[in-house]
Amino acid sequence: MKNINSLLDDISMDNLIVPFGKIRKINATTVIASGLIVAIGDVVKIESEHHTYSVYGMVTSLSDDEFIIVPFSFIDGFKINDKVYLLKDGLNVKCGYGLLGRVINAMGEPIDGLGPISTIEEVSQINKESISPLDRGIIDQKFSTGVKAIDSMLTCGKGQKLGIFAGSGVGKSTLMGMIVKG
Repeated sequence: MKNINSLLDDISMDNLIVPFGKIRKINATTVIASGLIVAIGDVVKIESEHHTYSVYGMVTSLSDDEFIIVPFSFIDGFKINDKVYLLKDGLNVKCGYGLLGRVINAMGEPIDGLGPISTIEEVSQINKESISPLDRGIIDQKFSTGVKAIDSMLTCGKGQKLGIFAGSGVGKSTLMGMIVKG
């Protein structure tokens, strides 16, 4: 009896009850669902009953009893009454050495067939309040780009934000490739 009580203590109510909504209307670019309490900007996961994949999306519009979701990827195969789950933590970015050499999708999930990502040192929210420019640290270290024209005339610092603007076909991607190669 003692083992059962200790197991019951370890189970939280969050693991037992998972609220979900359902798709009410669907077209190629939006999903209309109901049954969840959501806010504008909330991230949801749409799961198909007949397929093994799921799609993430963002709530963009609300009415009395329905909300509109803009999916982040294709929604082929989804249909009325498929389930919609609210992601409590929103969108996160996983950071760590376990990502080195891995191929991931836009949601940070591995797509290279090498299994789950082994070590994640930090998880950071995407939609969070930005740091005030006055509270940022002083940029006092040089960042060597490997491009002589930039390093000699337009020195960059580590941590500096840098915009590269030019017309099409001028070489922005080539410049970025040169910087990456160092």
